Amino acid sequence: MSKLTKTILLFLLMLAMSCSNQVSRNKKQLDLGTNKYIYADKNGSFSVTRQVGFQKGDDKLYVKRQMELENRDRNNILEQSIVYSNPGYLKKKTAILRPEEAQYSVWFDGKKYTSHIKISPKNKGYELKTTGPESRDKQNKIIPAPKTKKLLCFFSQVTECLAFSGFIKKAIEVESGSARFMLVWDGYPYFQEAYNDIPMEMFSNAELNYDGKINEDEFRFNLVVGNQSIFYVLGKEGDLKKIFWIAQGVSMVRKDLQDESNE
Repeated sequence: MSKLTKTILLFLLMLAMSCSNQVSRNKKQLDLGTNKYIYADKNGSFSVTRQVGFQKGDDKLYVKRQMELENRDRNNILEQSIVYSNPGYLKKKTAILRPEEAQYSVWFDGKKYTSHIKISPKNKGYELKTTGPESRDKQNKIIPAPKTKKLLCFFSQVTECLAFSGFIKKAIEVESGSARFMLVWDGYPYFQEAYNDIPMEMFSNAELNYDGKINEDEFRFNLVVGNQSIFYVLGKEGDLKKIFWIAQGVSMVRKDLQDESNE
């Protein structure tokens, strides 16, 4: 093996180690584990369980979410999803979570509808499979990925995606900041049927803005997408505490915080 070859291999090894160390550092900015929330809208109050972690084997970040009726033993699930993203880099500088796969299920009038999105590099897009009680609900097609240099984030992973990139921590430190990115609606197309005035598209331009300090450990961010504004309240470590989606009449508050306010 020539000196030049050895030098190139050593450089590539050092580069890989540097990227691996950077990814490890960015992982520490994520709030991993399971939290329970109280979700409320015009239809009532529901229980949401949200689990965040890295999958063993391929180290992909997953966010698992399940909404269910409280105090019911059977047939209580109303909506559930799991999304996977792959840690990486954009132009060897910005740490990113590449959206790779999403599974979404929702029940309308007791009938189950599912959506499965999976990245398809060969087709330069995402494969979408849907199922439902009617034959028209079953489809399988490729949706081209948007031609953009922006960061892509799953809707269910917005705070993790922007925290992994370093934006959340920096915005809290300087009490300012805005991040533009491309939002991937991981429940498409059924998510759009469950909520009003959501763009009927899988990809939407979005922006997350720092919106102010509430107290020493609560910071508000505003997600602007389409004609919607969704407010996220995060802790200093980027942990998701509350969501307020005023246009939809939706609130989601971590159960321990809800319990404290009721004392």
